[in-house]
This record gives sequence, C-alpha cells and structure tokens, in this order.
Amino acid sequence: MTLVWKKVYTNFIFLILTKNLVSAKLWLFNRERTFVDITSKLKSSQLKTKTVDKHDLCPTFFYFTGRDIKRGTNQWTGKDTVRIFIECRRAKCSCLNGVAAKLCHTHGKEECSTCNVNYHRFGDSCELNKCSCDNGIPAGVNTLDNCEINGAEQCSDCLNGYHKTEDGTCERNICECENGFPKMGNRLENLCTENSSNQCEYCDAGFHLTGDTCTPNVCRCENGHADNGTHIGKLCNTHTANECSECDDFHHLLGETCQKNKCLCQNGIRDDENCLNHNEYNCKSCFQGFTLSGGGFCLPNKCECENGFPGRCLETGETSCSACFEGYHLHNNECVENACQCPDGLPAVMSRTGIVCSIHGAHECVQCNDGYRLNENNECIKSICQCTNGVAGVHCENQNGIECSECNDGYTFCASSMTCQKVCPNFSFKMTTCRKSGNIGPIQAMCDQAYSRSASNSSVEVLQGIQYFTVPVTGVFRVEAVGASGGCKTSGHGATISGNFQLVAAEKLAVLVGQQGTCPKFSMNGYISGGGGGATFVIKSSGVDSVGLPLLIAGGGGGAQKRKHVWGKLDYYTDASTTNCGNSADDNISMVCNGTGGLGLLGGASGGGGLFEDGGQGEFGRPGRSFLNGGNGGVSTLTNSKWIHYGGFGGGAASDGTSGGGAGGGGYSGGSASYNQDGDQGAGGGSFNSGSDQVGHVSELRGHGYVRIFQLF
Repeated sequence: MTLVWKKVYTNFIFLILTKNLVSAKLWLFNRERTFVDITSKLKSSQLKTKTVDKHDLCPTFFYFTGRDIKRGTNQWTGKDTVRIFIECRRAKCSCLNGVAAKLCHTHGKEECSTCNVNYHRFGDSCELNKCSCDNGIPAGVNTLDNCEINGAEQCSDCLNGYHKTEDGTCERNICECENGFPKMGNRLENLCTENSSNQCEYCDAGFHLTGDTCTPNVCRCENGHADNGTHIGKLCNTHTANECSECDDFHHLLGETCQKNKCLCQNGIRDDENCLNHNEYNCKSCFQGFTLSGGGFCLPNKCECENGFPGRCLETGETSCSACFEGYHLHNNECVENACQCPDGLPAVMSRTGIVCSIHGAHECVQCNDGYRLNENNECIKSICQCTNGVAGVHCENQNGIECSECNDGYTFCASSMTCQKVCPNFSFKMTTCRKSGNIGPIQAMCDQAYSRSASNSSVEVLQGIQYFTVPVTGVFRVEAVGASGGCKTSGHGATISGNFQLVAAEKLAVLVGQQGTCPKFSMNGYISGGGGGATFVIKSSGVDSVGLPLLIAGGGGGAQKRKHVWGKLDYYTDASTTNCGNSADDNISMVCNGTGGLGLLGGASGGGGLFEDGGQGEFGRPGRSFLNGGNGGVSTLTNSKWIHYGGFGGGAASDGTSGGGAGGGGYSGGSASYNQDGDQGAGGGSFNSGSDQVGHVSELRGHGYVRIFQLF
C-alpha cells in the first residue's frame, strides 16, 4: 500500500489511498497536524474534523503494522511532497470460552462471535452463566451443576426444609402427620427435613411424640380405670399420667384421679370405710343428745319444751329447751315465765296481769300504787298532780296533770273530770290510758281502778286494749281527743282535735287512747332513737271486727333520734298533723293520706299505722299496726334491755334503739319514718274530725293522749 502526498493548495496536502483499496477517504492535513475528513464534503456542505491516530490510516478490520516517513515524521515542514510507506494487515482477535470473531475490529483483543455451553456474551467476551436460587445454592460456580441460562432460577442444592423440583427450583418441604400437626416451621427443631414424609411437630389430644410420629398415650389409674380410649372424654391427655375415667367402689373422681370417698355426718362421727357415694350422709356413731337413724343420720333426740323451742336431751322425752317464747326465760333447761319488778305497783307477769314481762327481773309495771303513775318506760314514779280550787290528788295520768282529791269551800268535786268547780256539768268524762304505757293497751282491771272514782266507770268495757264507752244519755256532746307524743327528748307532740256530736243513749264509742312512744334507757356511742307516739281514736262502734264510723282521730307525734350526742331538731313535720295526711320527714317523700300507713325507709326506721293500713316496714324496727288491725305499736330491732323501746299503742312505729332514725307516729294516716342521718326525726301522724264546730291544733303537753266527753245539752 502506497500513500502519495500531493500539493493541492499552498498550505495543504491532499492524500490519496491508491492501492488495495478497501475503503477510500479523502483527508486534508493542516499545520495543526489535524486531519480533516473531506469525504463528506463531497456529499454535503458540512466539514468534520478529528485528531487522527495512525491506526485510522488502515481500513476497518485491518491494523497498522509499521511506517516509513521520508520527511517530517511528527511535524509539518511545508514542503511540497511527503512520501510515507505504511503496512495494513487483517486484524485477528482471541476468545476465551468461545469462538473468536472472523471480522475483528481491534487486532489482538478478545472479541467473540459465539460462546461455549454455560457461557454467554458479555460485551466482546464470554462470561460464565450465573443463575439464581431462592432457598438454596444456585447452579454454576463451585457446583457440579451447570447454569444453562444466564439469570434463570436454577438450583444446585436446597436449604434445610426445602427440596429440588424437576424444573430445578427449591420448594418448601410439606410433611404429613397422622394424629397430629405436621412440621412446617423455620427453626431446626420444627423443620420438615424430607418432603412428603411423616414428621409431626405436635400431636392431637390423646397422642404424644415418639421421634417424629404421634403415638397413642397410655395412662395409668390408681383405684380405677385409665382413660385410654379414642373418643373425647375417654382420651389419655398426658402420656403415663394418672388419668382415670371411672373409679372402683368406695372411690370417686376428683379431677382425673380416683380418691377415697368421704362421707358427711352432722352431730356424729362419719363412716368413711363404708362410704359408697362421696359426700353422702353416713354416720358411724352420734354425739350425746342424738340417735343414729336407719339412713345413717344423727337425729336429735325428741325433747319436750313447754313455752319454748326444744333443745338437746340425752333421752327422747326429756324436758330440754333451747329458746323460749316471749314472756319466758331459760332456767335449768326449762322455759319459766318472766317476772318483772315493780316496787311501787303491780309488776308485769303474764299469768297474773295479762301483760308480758319482756325481760325477766326488769322494772316493768302494769299498774301503780296510790300516789304513783306509769311513765313512758313502764316504771311507777311519784305522781305530781295539779288542782285549782282544791287539794291535788295522786292519780293523774301525766306529770302535772289535773286531778283533785278535795275541794276548797264553795267548790264542788266533779268526779267525771276530777276537778273542783262551782257547778259540775250535766255529764263529763275523761278517758285515759288507765296508767298503761308501751305498745299494747290496758286491760279491764287497770281501767276499773283508774275510773274507780268516776261516776261513769261502769260505762267502760276493755277489749284488747280498746275501751268501749256506752253513751249514758241522748244529747249533744263536745268530744276532745289528744294524741300521744313520741319517744325521747325532742320527739313530736300529738294533735288536739275537738268537735260537737249528736249521740244517742246506749250507743258505744270505741276509744283507743294513744300511748306515748318510749325511749331506750341508754345510748350507744352517742346514738339513740325512740318510738312514735300513738294516735287517739274515737270511733262510733259497729262491732269489734269492724272499723265503724270515725268521729275524731288525733295523730301521734314522731319519734326523736340523737346522733353523735346531739338531739335532732324539732321540726314542723315531727308534730302530728291536723289534716288527714300524715307528715313526711323528707321533702322528697310524699305524705300519705286516706287512712294508709306511713312509709318505712330502707336505711331508716318504720312508718306509723293508719286507720285502715299498717305502717310500712323500714330497715330498722317494726311498724305500727292500723286501728283495724288492733292498733299495737311497733317493737325495736334491738331487744337488749339497754336499747329496747316501743312505738306507742295507737299505731306508733319503732326504730332499732340506736342509730336507725326516728319512727313515725300513728294517725288517721300514719307518719313516715326518717333516715338514719343527722338532724332527722320521725314524722307525726294525720288527724280526722267529722264533728261540727271543729277545732284542731298541736298539743302543748308531752305524754300520753286522752279523751274528754262533755254533754252540752
């Protein structure tokens, strides 16, 4: 190949490739030793310039092998002609891991046309195929398996818990487990190491692991039969454990074990050796006072007890009491009648007076000697009476009551009113409690004595505490009824109700004279509560078992209470009401009317009785009874002699004696109870008046009630 330089212009040489033409280029070589390809100029107006390498002197697929520069090798001399001799040979390439390219662009370099198996073209060379493998080792480098396709997922080996599939990937092993749950975890201890094999992680109920398999549990059972079945309820839950399904005789299942039966025996010694069923009653022998029955029970000997409840006795038929009825007490295992003390009067003894002695040996009087009177605690105290125009007597009902024994000159003793007056009225009679106090009314003997100086004593008959007065003559009478006050210091006053009535001779009036509610003798830690006062009823009688026609009803006052050594305040509701409705101790509780009983409270005392209905039961104490049901007062919850108290006869209610709240008073409609909280007293009962010329107000007296009857004309 010969290169000939010819002068074309003053400063440029035109180069012509004349021999072995594979491709032809026209170049201009300027003074800056830069070849300018003017071949394109022949085709377009653009002129491209580039720095020329000597290898660019040879055509594609050939390479420069040498040069012979006759003049000016590295610089332009400006001469007209330069002759350079070069040699271009066909380029040859190499190819590791493949076949070299026949047309090689750069001589001596690696340039492959195709690659060997497990290799792939990467640029001009052949590189080893690389495969991927999830959950294993990919085929190819450092393995015995070839990677046939570069980038494909092809595994040589798999991780623990995986197996190689036909397409060369690694999949998770799936094990089987008969009678359990197969291994399928990621930890070494719960890997499925061989696909489709029987490998268990844990077992069903009644089976246990033996290696990797689930085998049936085998249990034992002392004193019975083990659970070794295949059904729920018969399975052996823990291998080799003591688990029983049923037990031998004289044993019972306790959880999963068989335990020896133990029998029960009340009042004796149990027979465990012959206990067929666990916890059944089976006595071997009995304690003293009991006899073994055929059924294995120790039954108490049948004792005798008059006036009480039988207790235990060594032999059947013996007298032995455990508790006594009201009015009796235990003495040498017998119930003996209580006998109360009364130094200044007649003591309460049921067999002699008809009045129960509540506590044996206590001071409780039924009737007092001359010069004494009954107080609210059924004690006989010295009477202090008043008499205008004469000498005071000693039999007045209430302290400072009016009673004359002798009259001054110019005055006449009026037996019906026990007063000294210039002229006695046509007829006048005062009815009292006959010196009786507490929750039940007087008896005939007490009223006979109380009215012994009265000209009208023969007109009173006493039945169950109610006095039946026979009207002596036909006429118009003024009748005044006063209700009793409640128990304790700040209790409510009763009402005073009066009116005029046309009465006919021989008519009977049923008169219940209200008795004052009582107060406990002692407080408990500064707490005390008293009974409500009884109402006074004047009813035109139509028989013992019916109410009849009400003429006058004077309500009783509410019971007081002391809390933390402070007495409750005397409020308007504590006194009796002059209306038909009983008072309420709480603004949130409505008053009761129409002859119903007062409300008892949860967290408080009981309510007073009305004309038709008993009072409501509270948390503490008993309610007052209605006039229709006898009119008895309530009894306190605590019956200890220190705190026992009563609602007054006439429907007065009771509390507990200490902190139970004030009880309601009796009335036409009963008074409601109060809660056991500071300052609250029991409420007074309602009143009733069917007469003419009516008058009603709260009484100023504290004590029992009474009734006065005056003939007007």
